[in-house]
Amino acid sequence: MDSIRKTASRLLAGLLLGALTACASATEADFAINETPKKLEVEWSRMTHLVDFEPRKAELAENTKAELAAFLDQNYASPDDLILINPGKVSGDRQSIFEARGRAVQNFVADLGYVSEVLPSRSEVEGFVIVAVEHYDVRVPACPDWRRNPPLTNGVSSNFGCTDAVNLGLMLADPRDLVTGRELGPMDGTAAASAVERYREGEVKELQIEATSDEDSN
Repeated sequence: MDSIRKTASRLLAGLLLGALTACASATEADFAINETPKKLEVEWSRMTHLVDFEPRKAELAENTKAELAAFLDQNYASPDDLILINPGKVSGDRQSIFEARGRAVQNFVADLGYVSEVLPSRSEVEGFVIVAVEHYDVRVPACPDWRRNPPLTNGVSSNFGCTDAVNLGLMLADPRDLVTGRELGPMDGTAAASAVERYREGEVKELQIEATSDEDSN
């Protein structure tokens, strides 16, 4: 009889211990394990080339033209790339010479079929015009990522929103827009004024609601 009581007591103690363990309160960390979300990565690169000029001259030599053309042919990848021209260091009364050099380089670049922009001189290099090609590229994340089993938590999976990020990266015409954006163009004044006039005169068209049916698809 005593042995039966001891056995029953041990079983009851084990059950109580298991119940207490199961009812232990979970910490906030147990339910807040969020994986790092997958995002687009924008890579920026800049290649520069020094255009040499003879002292107090603003004309491009033939060998200088050939070197500049080769540089652009090698580093210009798409119309979204930026070609920036820095006239070089400006000192004394030679402002006009540096400006003429910048125009000469820009005109030659235009003859090659490229669009460029002449910047205000910010360089300490004297006697050279600096031509830079800036390129932006976007890297899309790999989706989905099932290298390990999903954890049994309430955390957000890294796959959440990953497809949206990939689609955005593939739709971008210019990856630079993810970094700096671009200025909005001027609004069509005629169209904008007509919309306001229609609204004030009560001539705004009502939204057309079309009935849809899947009967024809069967």
